[in-house]
Amino acid sequence: VQESRSRFAQLQELCTVAGDKVSLAIGMAAVATEAMYSGRARAAAHLSSQQVALLEVIDDPTPTMGLASVAFCSWLGVCEFDKIA
Repeated sequence: VQESRSRFAQLQELCTVAGDKVSLAIGMAAVATEAMYSGRARAAAHLSSQQVALLEVIDDPTPTMGLASVAFCSWLGVCEFDKIA
C-alpha cells in the first residue's frame, strides 16, 4: 500500500506539471479501487469525491462515464447514496 501511495504522489506531481487532469483522474480511480478492495471504504469514497470534482472541471463525458462506476461503488460502500444522484 505504501508503494502505491508513493507512486500515486509521483503521478500527481507529474500530472500537475504537465497539466494532464485526465491521467490524474484515471490514477485516482486506481487508488480508490485499491482502497475499496483493502477495506478502506471511507478513503475510497473521499478520493472518489475528489475525482468527480476533477472530472467536472475537465468537462468531458468520456472519462466521466468511464470512471463513474468506481465512484458509485465507493459511495455505495459507505452508504453515501445522495452523491450518486
